[in-house]
Parts: sequence; C-alpha cells; structure tokens
Amino acid sequence: MSAGVEASTSSLQPSLAVVFDQTSRADFWKAIERVPCHPKLVLKLGLRLLPLLEPADFQKLRSQGFRLFIDVKLHDIPSQVADAVKTWADFGASFVTVHLSGGRAMLESAQKAAEASKVELLGVSILTSLDEGDLREIGYAHGVEAQVQQLIGLGWDCALRSFVCSPYEIEGVLAKRPQARLVTPGISLDVAMAGVGHDQKRRRSFDEALKAGATMPVVGRALWNASDFDATLNNLLERLP
Repeated sequence: MSAGVEASTSSLQPSLAVVFDQTSRADFWKAIERVPCHPKLVLKLGLRLLPLLEPADFQKLRSQGFRLFIDVKLHDIPSQVADAVKTWADFGASFVTVHLSGGRAMLESAQKAAEASKVELLGVSILTSLDEGDLREIGYAHGVEAQVQQLIGLGWDCALRSFVCSPYEIEGVLAKRPQARLVTPGISLDVAMAGVGHDQKRRRSFDEALKAGATMPVVGRALWNASDFDATLNNLLERLP
C-alpha cells in the first residue's frame, strides 16, 4: 500500500457518526449547539441537509474543530466523481462516500483525488434499505452477503480501505479483510431496535456492532429521539474502544 493510501486511512479510528438531516439551516445550527466537539465524534451530513448549507457553514464547522462526513454517495463517470471529491475536500470534508458499484475506473480516479486532497473515501456497498429480494429485482446475481464481499473486494483492489456496510456483514468482511475499517448505519441503541427507521432492513444494536468490529457506528433517529439526548450521546462515546 502506498504512503498516500496509508495517510488517507489513518484518520478513521473508532468514532461515532451522528446523523444531521434537519430541513432548515436554523434547525441544523440549533442541533449543532447540542453536540460537543469530541475527538471521537463525526458529523454525518447527508442529502437532505447539504443543499441547505452555504460555504460559510462548512468553514464555521471546521473552525470549531468538527470532522465532517459528507454522505453524498457519489456515482458518476470517473472525472465527475474525482472532481466532486476534490470539491468536498475544499469544503472541509474529512470523509466522502462513493458507491462501489461505480466500477474500477471511477474508484481509482476517486481514490487518487482523495489521496491528493487528504480526504478519506468511504466505499458504499449495499444500502441498509435493501434485502435479498431487492437485489434480485435490480438484477444482482448474488445475495446481500456475497454482493457486499464482491464490492468491498473491488474497492480494496482500488486502494480503498474504509467501507460502508450494514452491521450484519461486519464479521464476514473482517474475516477476509481484517484491516478494513467499517462504517455501519442501521444502528439501534438497544436490541429492541427502538428508534431505527423501518426503511433500514439490516439492523443491529450499537453494542452488537461494536462487538462485531464496527469502526464507526452511525446513529441518527435513535439518538435524536432519545429521552435524554446529552446523556445518551455521552454514554455512546464512552462505550467506544
């Protein structure tokens, strides 16, 4: 592995990604006021929120010391994706997601841009909203576990080392690639799956994901809907290795 790849992956240590998907800038900044700038905390900004933010917002977040996880799930021709990675790096991103199904040329171009821009790519395998039936319907020949392994294998060949998968695939991925760093949405705060959206079909509790080897559990609705947000967030951060 090249020095550039080593540098790009070293930033993803055990962390907690907190989802921000407010529907106005004002609500977003109110939410930010509730979150400490903790070394193990990452702000996950997704498709619902990002169009509402301005360049000054990203600059302010970075000046406050936050790490930004830009969840745009890039999937386009190689030159477009590479330029998008550079753009998000300029906005202060620490992490940017790309779809592994975009193919080898796209992933290689994106990874090259990421190394040059000092941002880390997170390769998205199979969305947590999909199950075996969904994969058959869109034409995948393999089941979920096998397809996740194939896509992550492609990403690994293209020098990515950090990947997004559901918590159900953690053990299988790490059995083949123990050095992989895994970002895992579909996380509940308890085994009852309380607070996790029903659109996430492959789900697991926070403790189960950590025990399996997740590097960065992603929490959203389950945390924001908790009866005591501050205590719950502090508890999750304390439970990280």
